[in-house]
Amino acid sequence: MAVNRVCIITFKKYKIFTFKFTIIIFIAFLILASILTTLTQYIFPCCPFVPEQIVLSFIFINPKNEYDVSYTMIFISDILCSLASSLCYVLVFISIRNSFKQAGAEIGQNQKDLKYVIQFVFISVFYVCTWVFFEVFPKVVPKDIIEYFWIITIMVILNASSNSVIFLTCNQDVKRSVNFPWTKKTIYTTTALSKFSKATVHN
Repeated sequence: MAVNRVCIITFKKYKIFTFKFTIIIFIAFLILASILTTLTQYIFPCCPFVPEQIVLSFIFINPKNEYDVSYTMIFISDILCSLASSLCYVLVFISIRNSFKQAGAEIGQNQKDLKYVIQFVFISVFYVCTWVFFEVFPKVVPKDIIEYFWIITIMVILNASSNSVIFLTCNQDVKRSVNFPWTKKTIYTTTALSKFSKATVHN
């Protein structure tokens, strides 16, 4: 999503992310995720990442205290994803800020782009907080208090559901397409106010 925004908003490449290309990207990432999961869970000799039902959490199993290749791969992946999305969003924010400064810029479109970017940033923040929490929590909480590790599971659930929660609560286009009865009034009010504001400015 971050690369999509930086291509469209910053570099003005509107024709890159076609439906066909998006499907190809989705399939490629699905294959890559499957390969990484197979490597970390089954190929490497130690340290699989498993759910622990006793404390309702997730842990790495490393009984021989060997070098944990699985953990290293996951950690590097988290770092790269976080840095890449952060860089893209910084470029997008700079582009939108410069667009606001330009005379004759389309304010409505810039504001819409900014709202979308903020939504995507929130999703990225959920992801970053989840993996950072997973790294920090075991170092802060004593090992003999394992019952508190269920909080990591809550963070994982929040991360997995952040896309739908943010889009359904903050994105007017998604609300309109889903067509929830309780959102019709809000959408109608927002649309009416927007049209009234534009008409007032025009007059």
